[in-house]
Amino acid sequence: MDYLGFLLSVQALPLTTQFEGPDAGVIQEAYAHCCAMEASAGEEKKLFMYARVLGYMILEAPSTSGSLFIAREIIEWRKNKWDLNLLAEFYVHYIFGAFTRRRNEFTDERVYYSFEEEDLYGTPDPYPRGENSARRTVLHRDGFSCKITHIPDEQCFPLMTPAERKQVLGGRPYHHQDLILLCSIIPPSIDWNFDLSAYGFHTTECSKTLGDLLYGFSGIPVATDLSGDMVYDMSNSIALAYVTREHFNVLALWLEEVPDKPNTYLAQAYCEGLVDDDPPVITFTTPSNINIPLPNSKYIRLHASLARIAHLSGVYRYLDNLPMFVETLDSEGKSGDILMARLSRAVLSGCKCVTWIDVDDDDSK
Repeated sequence: MDYLGFLLSVQALPLTTQFEGPDAGVIQEAYAHCCAMEASAGEEKKLFMYARVLGYMILEAPSTSGSLFIAREIIEWRKNKWDLNLLAEFYVHYIFGAFTRRRNEFTDERVYYSFEEEDLYGTPDPYPRGENSARRTVLHRDGFSCKITHIPDEQCFPLMTPAERKQVLGGRPYHHQDLILLCSIIPPSIDWNFDLSAYGFHTTECSKTLGDLLYGFSGIPVATDLSGDMVYDMSNSIALAYVTREHFNVLALWLEEVPDKPNTYLAQAYCEGLVDDDPPVITFTTPSNINIPLPNSKYIRLHASLARIAHLSGVYRYLDNLPMFVETLDSEGKSGDILMARLSRAVLSGCKCVTWIDVDDDDSK
């Protein structure tokens, strides 16, 4: 894939897209419905976004099977005469919303981050099942520094010998230290087995739960592979500095695979300043003395796919304007807002209850 560059902005759906393969007809039919939705949106900015999020989920899916899954969902909804805008609305709030909102609902103060000298020279657990132990392990694997900015960890760096510090810097000049944190690629504390039909949401045979939806789109069985403490597995973990992690968490920063180079990625951002003008090449390796799992490329591919879709469709700007915590629905709240509020309380298990409120965004069209 070519380097995307900066300022990946909202774009209309391409009208001349041609699909290939045995299921091209199915995907083409569904994509045509998305283009028709966009053409009939009128002046409604949100309807433009809904059409584009469905269309770009077909175009930017992590794989052809993901494109086909979304296409079949669209066609099934059309056959049952269900409103495709509601399908798009659910995707916006509970696929993209889960990736952009859930991490801010857990404060770092809940975990005391410790790193002692014995942690530096001891053998880390390659399969940790808690946040603090997972952070220690990911620091060992990713060189005791942020994997994207290369800033050394403020707890580890002072414990090191001059030779060890030089190795961590890797020939780069020393600027400062920062608290380097564990970043989960796939969100924690999401109820992937949440029954969508229990809240009156239309479902198909392949989308009865939130985990079904994500599995169909990405091929990742999140409900089994990343349930509970499995979310702290090293295959789902990257060491990132605090601010860098926040950008990654809200899909403002992502990693694109470098073709024919395993475990190698380019850091991409939606705007200037988040990464260097020359995007850093990031290669994940494991220490020679212990086999720590590397990030799963499927997880990184899914995160990157959602980031591209969020910016191309306008979802990123839309979600960025939603208040984080609102206890009651405002007087102008619509029935769709109420449904989404009810679902958010159920899906974001363990999180503070949230009511999403629509905010006009002049730039989203």
